[in-house]
Amino acid sequence: MAPKMVRTRSRFFKLLFVPTALLAAAALLAADGKHQKFLSQKQEIFVLAGERVRSAHYDFQRTLKMGEDRLRELHENYKVSGSTPPTALDQDVMDLRTATQQVRLRRARGRVVPENPEAAGLVKRYWEEYKSGYEGLQKDILVHRRVGTPESQVYWDIVKRYDDLRSQTEKNLIYNTPPGRASLDEVVQKDRWQILKAVESPNVKTRNKVIGVVAPEEHPRQVNVDVAPFYHSQGYLPTISPDRIGAYSIPKGHRSVTQREAGLKIILRVSKGKGVAYIGSSEKELNYGYLLIPPDTAYYIENVGDDNLDIEYIVLSSS
Repeated sequence: MAPKMVRTRSRFFKLLFVPTALLAAAALLAADGKHQKFLSQKQEIFVLAGERVRSAHYDFQRTLKMGEDRLRELHENYKVSGSTPPTALDQDVMDLRTATQQVRLRRARGRVVPENPEAAGLVKRYWEEYKSGYEGLQKDILVHRRVGTPESQVYWDIVKRYDDLRSQTEKNLIYNTPPGRASLDEVVQKDRWQILKAVESPNVKTRNKVIGVVAPEEHPRQVNVDVAPFYHSQGYLPTISPDRIGAYSIPKGHRSVTQREAGLKIILRVSKGKGVAYIGSSEKELNYGYLLIPPDTAYYIENVGDDNLDIEYIVLSSS
């Protein structure tokens, strides 16, 4: 009986260890697959960052920061999944800085840096994803209109989703220019203007017949805005820097698109022209004084004069 028992035990241990060996092999393959995916994503970051610096070496600092942010996110996500990254973050960041700096210096010295063919495929893929997302938002706006969703609800939903889409696309592309376009910044800015115009209700109140609707950034003015009088007009102390400062024009016969600033208040003043500000359900004549627009409040401005309406503004946190 003893030999039979030995043979039985032998078969038992074989059955025990064969699946264990298979599981170990499968685990190694899975780990290797994760490592390959990690290294592929890391390579993508290096390719896109290098291509952006090659095509726009003046954008080096912004490009490098985005590339480093993506590397940190890649490493963090890998750790969150319970794995140890196959490369060290500090070394990856250093390597990225060295690689992009070499490209920048060569371009700055007028040397030719050949285009990376791998980058073109990545840019095309991510741009197709953006276009699909943008088209989806436009369709959702039409659905909202059909079911009678209030404009404010449509605004917050669609604009936030567009801003998220834009931010993700800038990250994916590391600011590389989409195929056939002048620049990514220009394209996404114009698309945002179209989103703002699309979410407006069809019947917007105005005093005069309006021949066009513009976003403020469509007609920017390059002026030095002195922020001190803006603070003083509301009795504020200039202890917090403005979130944004700017100046723009609204052409004759036009109005600005309806906007809302989430958690931010605007102080504006007219430097030239005549206008009316529509804030919520109220109307305010625009003269050469200062006007406060509360946070989260719908507003737009109509040019009711015979010339351009020039406006200067600062945007402050509501806290």
